[in-house]
Amino acid sequence: MKNSKRKIGRLSLSAGITALVLVGILLLNILFSYIANNRLLYLDVSKEGFSELSAESTELLDKIDPDTTNITIYFLADRDELSSPILGYSSSSGRTTGQNEMWGMRYVHELALAIAAKYDYVSVDYLNMNNDKEMIDTFQTTVGYSFRKSSVVIDNCTYEYDKNGSPLLDENGVHLSHHNYRICSRDAFFTFDEDTGYVYAFNGDLRYTSVILSLSGLSPTVYFLTGHGEKVGDEEDENDFGKAQAMRDLLFEAGFTVKKANLVKDYKEVFSDSRARLLVAFGPTEDYLGYTGQVNEVSLLRKFSIGENHHMMFFFDKTDKPLTNLEEYIADYCGVTLSGALVKDRGSSDMSSDGYTFAATYDTNQYSVGLNLTSQLTELDSPPKVAFKNAQALNVSEEFEQSSGFYEDVSSKYTGAVFLAPESSVAVDGNDNVIKDYSSERADPLMVLCYDSWLNNNNEESATYTTICGTTDFASAEFLGDFAYGNRDVLFLTMRLMGREVVPFEIDFKVVQSEGLDMYEHEAVIWEICLSAIIPVVMLVLGTIVFIKRRHM
Repeated sequence: MKNSKRKIGRLSLSAGITALVLVGILLLNILFSYIANNRLLYLDVSKEGFSELSAESTELLDKIDPDTTNITIYFLADRDELSSPILGYSSSSGRTTGQNEMWGMRYVHELALAIAAKYDYVSVDYLNMNNDKEMIDTFQTTVGYSFRKSSVVIDNCTYEYDKNGSPLLDENGVHLSHHNYRICSRDAFFTFDEDTGYVYAFNGDLRYTSVILSLSGLSPTVYFLTGHGEKVGDEEDENDFGKAQAMRDLLFEAGFTVKKANLVKDYKEVFSDSRARLLVAFGPTEDYLGYTGQVNEVSLLRKFSIGENHHMMFFFDKTDKPLTNLEEYIADYCGVTLSGALVKDRGSSDMSSDGYTFAATYDTNQYSVGLNLTSQLTELDSPPKVAFKNAQALNVSEEFEQSSGFYEDVSSKYTGAVFLAPESSVAVDGNDNVIKDYSSERADPLMVLCYDSWLNNNNEESATYTTICGTTDFASAEFLGDFAYGNRDVLFLTMRLMGREVVPFEIDFKVVQSEGLDMYEHEAVIWEICLSAIIPVVMLVLGTIVFIKRRHM
């Protein structure tokens, strides 16, 4: 009886110890999982340190002001899925291998966590493609873009203040904020071999650093010009942009600091601003001052245009008042003249009852510099409609048109159409008389892009882009606020082109060598001893102790 009780007692004790060990293992697993997920306890055994920030990146990111920067890196997949070991890199992975669309995302994710752990102004968050659709839609910029689980959104949520530093509030008393962001595909974090299409290197270090720099307080500045009847609201009110309000908001989303400037009074501020990138003339109705003026505004435009990474945008509405000096400038600099004739559609492209609102035709000339603004849209199965309203036709001098695919000179200047009048339209004068019928004559452009390049003092190419559009309605809230039209896409791509992403080229790619562990010989010996000797010996000793104690009970 006593032996039975002892046996039952030993069994109960054994079962209790086993249960405690299992509970302990479970608790340790939970503890280490928490530490690994929240304290970045992971082991990067890749030779290049894929999950580590380089010294070059750290040096650049250290300069960002944390008080004015609030970066969130959004992943559209679950954290557990992104942490899967099978989602590492593979030297045999390529764009068309048919592998899991999430391959390589583990390193993209781990590097983001490493950046967030080092910098307080960076955080990592996760959005569900179904449950968080409303939030994801706020990052939609291009009509044809389709989000994937492998997409990464890098967002800098910034707030608006007046010139006295007081918060600007909306009608509900909420602090005005804007999402300035970039959307990166999985492939953007890798470099592929041109011959095989396979992965060659992981460039996550470069990608994250360049995007964060471009979204930080180091944003370029755009100046809306005033003083000539431009449709930008009250010249003295920095928050009133009138008809250009929708375009102003889009510029803000594209990462620009937006200001107003009267060249007569503010030219010193404009030319002393090292971040000045873009001047916008939005529907001037009065001419710019020329050589007879107190300040030669036309000369100031010329001076700005020869500055490195300086760009301009002109929107002209039809007006009976001549803009002699300004028109002479764009004719001399870009080879563009205003015809004074409005385009009226009489066919399927008409979007209104009077024919003055219509869908323009994309210029698909393979040599046109205008493709810089539309190539991403024309490659879609169904390019979005781009609306023009009350648009006057433009003329481009033949000497400015690019006739081949090569840039022959060290200094090159070309002007190409972005959008053309539809074949079903005509050009009419102020009395609605037909001047030109595009069904039988060459279509005039409605928007053009001028590209001017030269070699700077460092023997590197510098370029200036100038966009000219025959109507301010192209950038009105009517079309920019409706995702059914491609106007927003075109302006967004224009702003990206002119804003020039900050790219720190000194950051090297991390070459993918192989999928095996890559370590020095002495490290391999240490791991071999741990795995093949120490752990088995410990288990053997513990097992012997348990066996002996059980024999003497």
